[in-house]
Amino acid sequence: MEDWYTTRRPLIEEFETADGAELDGKRVDRLIQAMAQFSADNGGISWEQAAQERPEEVNQILAVHWEVGT
Repeated sequence: MEDWYTTRRPLIEEFETADGAELDGKRVDRLIQAMAQFSADNGGISWEQAAQERPEEVNQILAVHWEVGT
């Protein structure tokens, strides 16, 4: 999410996928922090590189932050 922190309040309150998974603004913040921590813990790997080389770990991080709709 480019420029997420450039305004005081997120312009987008919630993301929802076609299958009903949801990610609200607070979870975006936590997801960004988790992505940054993952990168730091793994030698500065980019998120794009991690998605290609470590998809299972990336999917675990994403699953923690996305809420599956009912």
